[in-house]
Amino acid sequence: MTPTETRIGLRISGEVKAFQRVPLGVEGLDEIIGGGIPAGDILLVSGMPGSGRTTLAFQFLYYGCTKYGDPGIFVAVDEKPDSVRSRMSHFGWNVASLERKGALIFADAYARVAKVPSIEEREVAVDDVVAFLTDLFAYVEEIAAHRVVIDSVSTLLAIWGSNEGERRSAASQLCASLRETGLTTLMTAEALPGRISRFGIEEYVADDVIVLHSVKSADGLSTRRMMEIVKLKGYAHPLTMVPYRIEHGRGIVVVPPRAAREELLRERIERIRRRIRGF
Repeated sequence: MTPTETRIGLRISGEVKAFQRVPLGVEGLDEIIGGGIPAGDILLVSGMPGSGRTTLAFQFLYYGCTKYGDPGIFVAVDEKPDSVRSRMSHFGWNVASLERKGALIFADAYARVAKVPSIEEREVAVDDVVAFLTDLFAYVEEIAAHRVVIDSVSTLLAIWGSNEGERRSAASQLCASLRETGLTTLMTAEALPGRISRFGIEEYVADDVIVLHSVKSADGLSTRRMMEIVKLKGYAHPLTMVPYRIEHGRGIVVVPPRAAREELLRERIERIRRRIRGF
């Protein structure tokens, strides 16, 4: 049975069978997490600016459409959908073709957040959780979507709550409704120094959590991108961080452990060479 055959479309009531896995479409990552995340889960991807969290989120949709036949929706909250289209097209991904086919759609929440006019065909209300989900689920039914991205949930929680209790209630309502449909959802979150997410709520309401880090070398001369799998339901995931790259035509690529060690060795040799030779 293929990954697409293990899932269903929109269901307002019912259950997703346990541990049917949905591939993320990230080279190297799916292999180390047992083929993907459980169908119907909510995955939180958190990181600082420039870490690639939006790239990973879009990659989840793009390969869902092109490789697994899963229609998807990208809810743009933090930036204009057109900005996301442009940046993702630079990876060599044919975004326009997927939109023409109706396999991928953008839903504009940014215009409501920023209080600016939208040029998009589809908008999402951000007044409260119910209004947001009402619009989103209409688009889910329109294209029979299997995958949804919300980029980012942190911004929505800032709108929906003025204190921790209100934000936690909104986050719980959002995630409970998404789980009830059977959709597999990826939400991004803004990380802060020393914290996984902006409010410290996002990681608790999600089923699975991945954090993208930028780690400086001991000598401070270089920075490595490292991925931490904080939690993953139903799978014994690695407890150490794994390196990743952002590459044209491939997006996020996770470096396998052996290759990572070899790459680290080459980097150390190069740093020593530069120090000894004085450049």
